[in-house]
Amino acid sequence: MIEEQEVNFYFWGDKCLWKKWTAEQARLISEKLNIAFHQYDIALQPELALEKSIFFPGTVEIKGFKIPYPGTAEQMLASFERKGPLAGELKVRKIPGGIPQRIEKLRGNLKFADHFCGAGGQINASGEKESWLAKHDLPGLDTPGYIAFNGDEAVGAVEFVLEKYCPYPLPQKRGMQHFCDLYLRFFQGRG
Repeated sequence: MIEEQEVNFYFWGDKCLWKKWTAEQARLISEKLNIAFHQYDIALQPELALEKSIFFPGTVEIKGFKIPYPGTAEQMLASFERKGPLAGELKVRKIPGGIPQRIEKLRGNLKFADHFCGAGGQINASGEKESWLAKHDLPGLDTPGYIAFNGDEAVGAVEFVLEKYCPYPLPQKRGMQHFCDLYLRFFQGRG
């Protein structure tokens, strides 16, 4: 049984580039609050995702309060104390919408997503994610997703996972196979 008076970190294998970094931030929170810290891979325990209403890889739960996005220990503690999200601080360079100069397969190019997909400065996070992607190939597709570039800069990525492989609770299932996890991240530069 999972205690709600603890710090719990829920993740899906090595799916998220932020995994190790976020786990460390959650551990720091548990030290600061002097409460236990636990990690749960929902791929191994998908019933937890349903039980805890978790829909996002890398969710941190502090005494029952869930934070489904990466942040420093200090930011997550501030969010926990106010019981709500913090104002965003990311400054982005606005660029006009449009078609990227090129789109490539995600596998083999994941390292280019580090600057907008995070990883908290982790070394080899994209290597671990590449290994994860290799184990989760999609039948009929030769890539698990795509990454868009303008020049040498990655500006967006999309990743696909079949519904039947998704450990998260899904809305009412449709009669056909569809994608469970479609991440579309557009990065518009750093300001």
